Amino acid sequence: MYEHGLRLMSVLSKSDGGRMDTFQQRMFNQKAVFILSRIGIPDLDYPFNWYVRGPYSPELTFDLYESQGILDMRKQEQLSQPIEAGDVPALNAFDNLLRELKIIDPEQGLEVKMELIASIIYLAERIPAGNDKPAAIREAIPRLKEHFRDWNLDKYLSIASKYYRL
Repeated sequence: MYEHGLRLMSVLSKSDGGRMDTFQQRMFNQKAVFILSRIGIPDLDYPFNWYVRGPYSPELTFDLYESQGILDMRKQEQLSQPIEAGDVPALNAFDNLLRELKIIDPEQGLEVKMELIASIIYLAERIPAGNDKPAAIREAIPRLKEHFRDWNLDKYLSIASKYYRL
């Protein structure tokens, strides 16, 4: 568990994640791990289910709470696990995604915009091949997540498709 927790916190801390003090931090971590696992960090592949706020993993929540001490030790002792060379492209892509999300819809929280991106990817994984996935997602999101009803879904579909093949 320690090695896995150190790995989890090392990856999340690269994007200022890992803390679990607020709802926004917890949601950021859930969506960050989901997205990172889909864009190239395979050992963060937790089982995710559909939940009120999009993809959610109870196992990840447990590991995040269990790993809070590791995060504190990292800050105090500069403890870290080196980021593997294979992780760099995915972490760079994720940083680009975060930069892009921070710019658009500034009145919305980053974690909420990440919820939408993660939900788009989650739904795309469940739509059978041969279907028009963007159209199906465009129809499903407002029905499943009423708080996104008035959002420009095409803008978020475009962003998601840069980092994940829809």
